[in-house]
Amino acid sequence: MTQVSEPLAALLESASDGVPLRDAIPGSTLRSHFFAVATTSGYGRLREYITGASTVSEVKHWIEVLASSSDGSAEEPPDESRQVRLGPIDDELLLRLYHAAVAPDSGAYWRFHGTTTSFEAFIEDFYRGTLCQFAVTGVNDGHAYGAVVAYRPQLEFGHCYVAFLRASDRRSSGQMSHGLFLLIEHLFSCFPLRQIYVEMAEFNFDRVGLPDCFEIQGRLRDHTFLDGRYWDQIVAAVTRDRWELMAQPLRSVVGGAR
Repeated sequence: MTQVSEPLAALLESASDGVPLRDAIPGSTLRSHFFAVATTSGYGRLREYITGASTVSEVKHWIEVLASSSDGSAEEPPDESRQVRLGPIDDELLLRLYHAAVAPDSGAYWRFHGTTTSFEAFIEDFYRGTLCQFAVTGVNDGHAYGAVVAYRPQLEFGHCYVAFLRASDRRSSGQMSHGLFLLIEHLFSCFPLRQIYVEMAEFNFDRVGLPDCFEIQGRLRDHTFLDGRYWDQIVAAVTRDRWELMAQPLRSVVGGAR
């Protein structure tokens, strides 16, 4: 296989293969520099095939694939984990989402924050205050990875919030991040929104890894309690203009509304 080019190898050499790119090269400015080096090294389409959640080994794989292609594009399609679509939430997924929402290991990170509720109360709360929500399913096999939701809409002011809940025992390979991408595409295409917000506790912010186009707009100090300590609550936002700049090169791979 073709070796990773020297400038890119220098940026990746200190990181283990299993480490996500966002941890190997922390910070949006440094990652932007990485993609700039990729472009000048002849791998301008690399951004279409990887995200901050991609591991270093996946990054190297796509560099090698692009290097072996005469036109700078991948001759093999993106792997199956990147091929998801949005669809209706059926009863089976609702039950899985309920179990994820009240389970001790995952429920503390979502809207019930460690408390438990009945399935009937969960269903009633699930649709309250939402603008739209969809199942994130695999294109090839229809497997449901979880749900993405737009909630707390204020269309008169041009904004809403987004979130996702994963409810799959398969290995995570960015499916929910791509589902969130498709949801935001849908929202900016169908509604007169100026910006879209994400709110999450600090421990989730680093774990999820939002796209670089999201900017932190607020921080509530010591707002959330988990694992025996208080955490800051972070509010980040992306504007319609910033999203358009970021989303364009990804649409051919992930898909999109426009």
